[in-house]
Amino acid sequence: MANTKTHFAVHMQATFDQGQLALKLFEELKAAHAEGRAPGKEAEDFEEFEFVIQDLPELGFKIEANSVGDGEHVGLLITPGDGVGNEQIAALFVQELLRQFEEPDRVVGMQWSTTCSSPREDGFIGGYFVITEDEINGADTTALMEAEIKKMEASKTAAPALG
Repeated sequence: MANTKTHFAVHMQATFDQGQLALKLFEELKAAHAEGRAPGKEAEDFEEFEFVIQDLPELGFKIEANSVGDGEHVGLLITPGDGVGNEQIAALFVQELLRQFEEPDRVVGMQWSTTCSSPREDGFIGGYFVITEDEINGADTTALMEAEIKKMEASKTAAPALG
């Protein structure tokens, strides 16, 4: 049986207070997941996460806050959890952080990859997300590759033959 693993890392610089808030929000999300309930005590908190709580054996990411040396800022590092990583849930969490940080112009990039222990056509993929407080856009490498193939095929059929 082949094993797949998803890898990603998101690094965000934050103020010390934002770092504390990020850790608090993560702990609330983790507790809600463990209890099988929707996170947040207020209706607006974590709206997008309600679907996550059902049927996921693991949350799919973890967060660390590391000092950057000035005492006022921390580096937040979001990576896969100990089991299977879930890049989509991590992207939603980053979006929630941007909302909570009240930084409407901030844009965060995230790359991810999934690898497989056995060579299979569908066993290797990657992609990216570009995240703001209002939207998450991105694509996977298969979609990017297929678009490039179509573009190159179109240019070959449109180009006159040399000779």
